[in-house]
Amino acid sequence: MGNEKQGVRISELPTATELLDYDMIPIVQDGVNKTITGNKIKGNVGKGVPLGGTTNQLLKKVSDVDYDTAWVDSYSIGSIIITDNNINLAMKLGGTWSLVFKKCNRKTYSCNQDTSATESFFIRNTTNVANTWNLVINIDNNVASIRFNYTNAVAIADTTLNLGALDMNKLGFTQLSVAQYVVGMSDAGNGVTMNYVSNTGSFETRDVITKTSNGNIPANSGSNFLQFTVPIFWQHIKDDICDEWNWEKIA
Repeated sequence: MGNEKQGVRISELPTATELLDYDMIPIVQDGVNKTITGNKIKGNVGKGVPLGGTTNQLLKKVSDVDYDTAWVDSYSIGSIIITDNNINLAMKLGGTWSLVFKKCNRKTYSCNQDTSATESFFIRNTTNVANTWNLVINIDNNVASIRFNYTNAVAIADTTLNLGALDMNKLGFTQLSVAQYVVGMSDAGNGVTMNYVSNTGSFETRDVITKTSNGNIPANSGSNFLQFTVPIFWQHIKDDICDEWNWEKIA
């Protein structure tokens, strides 16, 4: 017993100030003698964290001088932050943030006459378009490339003929950002069609040039197609198909 080291119980340890004077302190913890050294008790010399600061501020080194730090706002006015979801940045970073851009990167949609009505994103005009068609949409960086192949169930002439419309809700758009005229091709009568695509996604033929004697593209006589690109402005893209959100700090 005479050679055993007797430690100090934790409840009997000196104050934090007194500990700084020790190089080694024996203690008893859970009935076991242990020793802790001074470098585990006191920290390195320094001035510590400056007083003040507010919620969401960051500690910034403001010069090369030792310990020269200050509390600063996490982001300045005009800063741009990119997130991968629609979050409340004010709750995380403080300040006021405005959404300035959304991006949809690579997505592909396709449907045809065999696609169920609940899954199809094209509403066919069953009077004017035969049940032989397919539609493919590729979206990359907020630009949609659209190709539509179909067989006309009635003759295509120099009059407006509705072909159908995109189901914007299923695609994740509120609208196509630009209405436009699109040149289409036809194997039936070796013709060329002039088509109109509205910003609501409606497809129509408006005019036709063909080798047939009556100037029409006959019904059920071959395949027609149109292919075009259209921008989708970020304001017209729903969150559920977005990959990127850009925020600007405004206050």
